[in-house]
Amino acid sequence: MFNVYFGTYIVLYAHDILLLAPSVTVLQRLLQACEEKLNLIDMVINIKKSSCMCIGSRHDKMCAKITMCNGGELPWVDEIRYLGVVIIRGAKFKCSIDKAKRSFYRAENCIFAKIGKLASEEVMVQLLQQKMFAYFTVCSRCMQLGQKINAVTGLYI
Repeated sequence: MFNVYFGTYIVLYAHDILLLAPSVTVLQRLLQACEEKLNLIDMVINIKKSSCMCIGSRHDKMCAKITMCNGGELPWVDEIRYLGVVIIRGAKFKCSIDKAKRSFYRAENCIFAKIGKLASEEVMVQLLQQKMFAYFTVCSRCMQLGQKINAVTGLYI
């Protein structure tokens, strides 16, 4: 996580980038700065996989459009998925782990359906522990993002 301008952050993991800014104007500047740096290494931001969201007291207000260098506009959305965590627009930072929970139970049911009667108890416990680890990893990411984001009151992502 990098603090670029006052009150702004860039959270990087592999090819996923999360830009955090205290205002729409600063978010626009931050996006332009990122695009300039990415252009230097012949990379571009995929507009189809990019969006904006507001967290804070003005979350329900209409926001100015965020424009990319190529003229494309990023849509404002109600939820964003980052590293398996679904961040929800609202007055305060919120995450949804519903998708992770559904995925966990779907995988658990699949395991029981395929090998439930054939596998030993140790094998079943091992498989469930691996799935539970994945589920709790998503929960942990949600809490880590929340700790970083809660320090900023009004936030544009």
